[in-house]
Amino acid sequence: MKKRLFSILLALCMVLCLVPTTAFAESETEETPVCTCEIACTEETMNTECPVCGAEGALAENCGKHVEPAAEGEASQPEGEELQENQDSDMPDTQSEAALAQVSGEGENGIAVQSAGVAIDNTNFPDANFRTIVEYYDTNKDSSLSDTEIAAVEEIDCYDKGISNLKGIEYFTALRSLNCGYNQLTSLDVSKNTALTKLYCKKNQLTVLDVSKNTALTYLRCNRNQLTSLDVSKNTALPSVSLMGSH
Repeated sequence: MKKRLFSILLALCMVLCLVPTTAFAESETEETPVCTCEIACTEETMNTECPVCGAEGALAENCGKHVEPAAEGEASQPEGEELQENQDSDMPDTQSEAALAQVSGEGENGIAVQSAGVAIDNTNFPDANFRTIVEYYDTNKDSSLSDTEIAAVEEIDCYDKGISNLKGIEYFTALRSLNCGYNQLTSLDVSKNTALTKLYCKKNQLTVLDVSKNTALTYLRCNRNQLTSLDVSKNTALPSVSLMGSH
């Protein structure tokens, strides 16, 4: 019996002596591989030359360039790359600049001239009938009067068109002749139209008419209104005959 136990123990010792002792040491001294990828790996494309990503069964999440998905509302970006600056924030606000560029200041006649033009709208020309007349001078049909288009208007004929408001006439600073007779005008401001030589505003409902700024007038017809007085002391070029029936 003792011999049999001794034989068993001897056999076990021989088996243990055959097991390599270096296998235990390697796990303690081996260095952890470092990822050498230049770009982030995906599940479809793994870098086989990388000691980490090229290992059998490697996951794309183990790649050194891999970035976890950004939280909602945040932009995701690979490590080492800079976020692209928002071009809109660096670019000038073209709409704001265009709006500022429209106004070139006060002209010789005190009118704020817009270099980008005067919009043909309800604000600048509130009377729809007069606005229709003005649209005729919009030669390029862009619903706006450019400086060139305004400068080309030397005569406006809106005779008997049912107009009750001539607001907007002040933009036409090159105007030389205005025929607005037989309408429903209760006021008429031609103080900015200093180039006027002819004014026909007969048969309206005017109670006041100021032509003191229109010193170039050579023709005036304003009778059949409700004028009680008319000062033409500044209109030295105006023949007295043209004032007949003005009251």
